[in-house]
Order: sequence, then C-alpha cells, then structure tokens
Amino acid sequence: MELGPSRKGEVLESSFTSLKFLMKLAL
Repeated sequence: MELGPSRKGEVLESSFTSLKFLMKLAL
C-alpha cells in the first residue's frame, strides 16, 4: 500500500493534531 505525498501529509497532520490534543489532556 503506497501513499501519495499529499495523502501522507494528511495522515501526518491528523496524527500530529491528535498528539497535541493528547498532550493537552495529559497536562
């Protein structure tokens, strides 16, 4: 399964946003 650059960026961005959200909850 190969992802295009735009798709990969989308996944990266969404995971990064959820990560920041989790960090906010942890603090």
